[in-house]
Amino acid sequence: MLYAKNYSLYDYNNINDFNLVKEYLDYNSSYKSETSIITYKSSLKIFYKFFTSLLKENNANIKDCLAKSIDRKTIEYFINYQIQNKLSEDVVITRVAAVKDYLKYLAKNKVITKQKFFDIFDDLKMPKRKIKSQICIKSNEAMRLIEILKKQKDTFVNRRNILTVLLMSNTGIRRKEIALINPNAINFENNTIMIYKTKGSKARSLA
Repeated sequence: MLYAKNYSLYDYNNINDFNLVKEYLDYNSSYKSETSIITYKSSLKIFYKFFTSLLKENNANIKDCLAKSIDRKTIEYFINYQIQNKLSEDVVITRVAAVKDYLKYLAKNKVITKQKFFDIFDDLKMPKRKIKSQICIKSNEAMRLIEILKKQKDTFVNRRNILTVLLMSNTGIRRKEIALINPNAINFENNTIMIYKTKGSKARSLA
């Protein structure tokens, strides 16, 4: 379970929705990765800071539950605010996605109505995510790199680097996934590796 101290939830002590945020993060921590929880927590903190300032600027009364005051205009202002501050499309999309998931949780638990949730996000205009060009290492380039590594001093680090290049070039595994491989997940009998710490939090097998 999620502990307030570990995730610095005291950052939320100055908002009225503290318990809602904590319950939401607790709920997600049971099946989502720690990295995702940290991203959600950070995004919600930024959103609430923006939302509170927006209400104060408009001399609006801050209700007991700020989430009930959120409407479509709030999210649109939040998107425009980030774009004006020249934040990347990926950052904006990630933060809004976190807010959307949070409000979906609130709708599921009847803190806000499902109709309100749909009214906010139905056909909401979002910045388009830029397609990043990926650098792919061809097999001949991987072999050339391995040959260079073989000529260096035979150390644990060098052998590890060779294994890393082989894994990445032959399986398409991500760097972070390699770093989190559990030795017990390696099956030498059928030459497979179980990857549990994946981007989508779904275990898969490498052969």
